[in-house]
Amino acid sequence: MYRNALSLIDGMLFSCRAPHHLLALLLGILIVASGCNSKGGGVKDIVTGKVTYKGQNVAGNIYFVGSDGKEVGPGPIGGGLYTLPNPPRGECKVIIKPMPGMPAGGGAGGQKHKPDGKAPGTKGGEMPGGAAPMDMGVEAPPKYSKLGPDNDLKATVTGGKQEINFELR
Repeated sequence: MYRNALSLIDGMLFSCRAPHHLLALLLGILIVASGCNSKGGGVKDIVTGKVTYKGQNVAGNIYFVGSDGKEVGPGPIGGGLYTLPNPPRGECKVIIKPMPGMPAGGGAGGQKHKPDGKAPGTKGGEMPGGAAPMDMGVEAPPKYSKLGPDNDLKATVTGGKQEINFELR
């Protein structure tokens, strides 16, 4: 039975008469089957949480810095919520940077990051369907955008799925 199946597959793979969709299907099955037992890549650990400043949701990017000094991120923060896949395990320092293209807060933090009512790529800048622009959150104070004595944000990553929230002062 196996000999017949193998000869059928052999004949289909090496003959020009084999339908291309069948060849693609076989190739796809082989790729999926070879990846089922691999131990590399993918998301092993994930940290999620909420970042607030004076009770308001923060917008920006979060980075975890491991004991080796490597920054892992960005984990985008929108409406205060973030997800950071594969952070370094152990005690980490935490940095929260403004989103690229957002105006800097000028030192105070708490500046609202709210699109100006213009949807990218639309004529006249109206939001599709007349929707109100999304309130992404406020900017974190600049002291959290770099490592230093003023930034006291820390997290202990134990592995797996973990929730870590930050209330900025």
